[in-house]
Amino acid sequence: MELLFRPSTLVKAAVKDLKLASDVPNNCKVYVFYLPALLKDYADLKEELYKAGVTAENNIFVGIWSMGAPDLTNVLSNFNVNRPPAIVIFAAPEFSTPENNPKITAYARIDNQTLLADKAKASDCINETCSLFLQGKIKQGVSNVTNDQYKSSIEHYLQKISSVISKFLNEHSITFDVTKGQVIIAPAGNSP
Repeated sequence: MELLFRPSTLVKAAVKDLKLASDVPNNCKVYVFYLPALLKDYADLKEELYKAGVTAENNIFVGIWSMGAPDLTNVLSNFNVNRPPAIVIFAAPEFSTPENNPKITAYARIDNQTLLADKAKASDCINETCSLFLQGKIKQGVSNVTNDQYKSSIEHYLQKISSVISKFLNEHSITFDVTKGQVIIAPAGNSP
């Protein structure tokens, strides 16, 4: 996934009432967004996130999006959030994008309402996810998956080619005439 906005640089590591994508700094390693819903609000969790963002400085940016934010609809769409509230965690390319496939960017979306309602469990999940991004394990996992998918698609392609070639060879006779410099291919049973 490619970010559809180009953030500007800020000195803030946490924004409590985020309204514009341009308010998101581009110099952080990991980004945590709280995306609100109209009627559900996990105030305790939002406050914990904000405090964590203040102390994390440039390692982790925390943005608490405002319901009235003009860019909120785009952010919800970009991260496929169908049931807010949700938390989205993503990272700078060096922590989320495999070198062998720069078009892929990993992100985590936490939208399970039972998990979000339990501040302790949600905090553990968010901490662990941020830690995995910072350690490069998410990037490595995405890289391994894309390598496995590539290998699998190549194997599938080679199997198809092999079966087509095998079928062709079974249905045709091939004659090499060295004296005339010819290769004659004819349907089986119709040899020249």
